[in-house]
Amino acid sequence: MKKYAFYTPVQVADFLIEMMDCTDCQNIIDICCGSWNLLRSAKKYFPNAHITGVDVDGEVERFKLENADFYKGDGRDFALDCINESQKYDLVLSNPPFGYLEEGMRLYAYSNDCRIDKKLINKRYENEMLQANLLLAKQGGSLLFILPSTFIEGISNKKIRMVLGKQYNICSLFQLPKDIFGMSGISTWAMYLKNTQPDNRCVHVYRIEHAEDGYIRKEIKSVSRKYIKNGDWLGVNKEHKKNSLNIYRGNLHSKEFSDDGNRVLHCGVCESGKAWKPSVRFCHTNAGKKAKRGDIIINRIGKSAGYWYINEEEEILVSDCIIVIKSEGDSLIKSLIEQSDHHRLRIPIYGTTTQYITVEDIKKLDL
Repeated sequence: MKKYAFYTPVQVADFLIEMMDCTDCQNIIDICCGSWNLLRSAKKYFPNAHITGVDVDGEVERFKLENADFYKGDGRDFALDCINESQKYDLVLSNPPFGYLEEGMRLYAYSNDCRIDKKLINKRYENEMLQANLLLAKQGGSLLFILPSTFIEGISNKKIRMVLGKQYNICSLFQLPKDIFGMSGISTWAMYLKNTQPDNRCVHVYRIEHAEDGYIRKEIKSVSRKYIKNGDWLGVNKEHKKNSLNIYRGNLHSKEFSDDGNRVLHCGVCESGKAWKPSVRFCHTNAGKKAKRGDIIINRIGKSAGYWYINEEEEILVSDCIIVIKSEGDSLIKSLIEQSDHHRLRIPIYGTTTQYITVEDIKKLDL
């Protein structure tokens, strides 16, 4: 799992701990402690607290704080062991690994342990670690997570956000700078919540920005508890109205490609200084979804997600990496140009290791 190891910078860790309003923390834990930076920052604010670090990589013990405990192992196992021993924590910190889990690595997904809430987990590592951390928080305890932007913004995690919003008190959300994990450019958020019943207060959403002496926070919006419980953690932008475009995603998977046969438009890379064009593959079926001349072809996934192109083929199959908007003439193209930068749509681009866009975000454009 080392390929997912992105350590929280010291200044960011200090800033996030300072933004929390938790008090009287006697026991603090991080089950993906890595560099120990989150724990080190917490110790500054709670000098009398007992610190526990857990990590699958035994080498991180060299960063261990004085008088702290360290356990080498999977934090998910550790969380279940803690429950068996009735051990809970006042403050739970986590910058877990991001990425998909192979079937054999999904420890919680196939467990029959009734303490695991299956509604909170999917195929992603950070979601299983999220569940593990929630198990560790005592009633009234506080939790701080660093998670990929898709967790906060993505459609695929909406049901999980609904469960959290109804069972826990989401206190505040922080959009982090893209450069905090170096050249990776990963879009991340920090989420601060408490293991208490949700109150009626709005949730404040902040953007963390660089400043001369560290970081500052700027409030983006406040979101009513109604939207939080509904999984819409960033609220609903009433200025955007869903349009009536005929828009769809292709349905041919790359496993169906062959060396010859019918032509298929597929995702492609936008070369520097050149306009984006989809790549062309082949398959032996002719039963998939198709695009016609003049339809808008949008790259759905990869480094060139969001780029679009006007189809020049009379009729051609499209892969599931392509989104198609049926042609509506020059007015549609003009609107697309106005809401693009060099033929790349100004819409959210999700993903950590693999970038992607969604049909729903395209529908929110004023087209």
